[in-house]
Amino acid sequence: MKIQLRGVRLRWPARSAGRFSLVAAAVAVLLPLVLAGCKGRTTTKTALEGEALRERFLDQHRLKGQVALIEFGQVGCELSDQGLKQMALLHREKSIPGLSFVRVEASDNAAAVEKYYQGMSLEFPLHRDPDTSVGRAFSATAYPTFIVVGKFGRVRYRGRFPSERLGEWVAALRAEKTDPGPGVALLGAPVLDVPKLLAQTKLPDLGGRERTLGRLMGSGGLMLMFVDTTCPYTRQAMDDIPTVASSLSELRINTVLINIDDPEQAVKSTFAARPVGAMVIYDVTSRTRNYWNVHSVPTVVYIDPERKIGYKGGAVWADLGAAIEEARGLAKGTVSFEAEGTEYG
Repeated sequence: MKIQLRGVRLRWPARSAGRFSLVAAAVAVLLPLVLAGCKGRTTTKTALEGEALRERFLDQHRLKGQVALIEFGQVGCELSDQGLKQMALLHREKSIPGLSFVRVEASDNAAAVEKYYQGMSLEFPLHRDPDTSVGRAFSATAYPTFIVVGKFGRVRYRGRFPSERLGEWVAALRAEKTDPGPGVALLGAPVLDVPKLLAQTKLPDLGGRERTLGRLMGSGGLMLMFVDTTCPYTRQAMDDIPTVASSLSELRINTVLINIDDPEQAVKSTFAARPVGAMVIYDVTSRTRNYWNVHSVPTVVYIDPERKIGYKGGAVWADLGAAIEEARGLAKGTVSFEAEGTEYG
C-alpha cells in the first residue's frame, strides 16, 4: 500500500486478505445463523462485503421494507439484559405500529447462550453473532447498542434504548417514499460540545502523566482514534498510524490514540509490544466513550483548528483526507491516502 501527501509517496507492505467463512449454529427457538466472518483474524474487507453482510442479515429476518429496532447485546452484560427486557415489553404491548424487532447476541459461549435464552420464549428473532461480524458490519460492537433501520435498509439511529421518541421516528420512517441514501444523518444524534470535551477529557498517557486533549491540538487540528486492545480491526488501523501520523504532522495535525474500556495493564502491555508512533492515552471506564458518543472501535475523529468536528467515522483514510481538505480549504487531492484502512470495528 502507499500513502501520498503533497507529492510525497510512502510505501509499506500490503496485507493479505483473510477468509470470509460460514459459521453455522443453532439454539432452540433460534433462527439459523447468518454468514459470519472469522473471529480474531485481521482481515481486510471491502465496503462491498460489509454491505453484502448487512443485506443478508436484513433478508434473513425479512426486514426489507420494514422499520426495525435491533439490539446488539451480550449474555452476561447487565445493561444488555435490561435492554432486551425493554424491547420484549415494547413488542408485547404493540404500542408502536409497524415496528419489527431483532436481538443480535454477540456471546461466543454457546452453553451460556443456551442457558440464558432457554424458556425465554422470545416472540421475535434472535440472531447469533459469536464472531461479531454482524455487529461490525453495523458499527455496533459496544454492548448494548440499539439500531433503528428504516424500510430502505439504512441505519437511522444508533445508541441507547430510544424510548422517548421511538414512536415518532417509526411513523416518520414508515412514511418515507424514497431512499434517503447512505449519507443520511442519524436520528437523535447528539451534538457534541467539542470545546468542552477537549477541555474536560483528561486522561493518563502510558507514562502516567495526565493529558488534557485541548492542549494536544496542533495548529492544523487534532486527529483522534478511539481503540481497544482486542479488536482485530483496531490492530489493522493501528498498523497504519506511524505513517498516517507522520504525514498529518506535515499539516500540523497532531494524532492521539484513546484506548477505552480496557484494564490499565492490558493497555500498557499492548502498546509496549506494539508501538504506534503517536501519543496514547487511556480510560479504563466507559465515560470517555459515552461522552464522545463512540459505539465501536476504531473510530476516527478529526477536529479542525476551529475546534469543530470535520470527520467522525471509520478509519478510512481516503474519507479522512477528503474531510481535512474541506475543513482546511485545500485543493482536492492535496491529502491523498492510498492506504485502505478499515471501515469496520
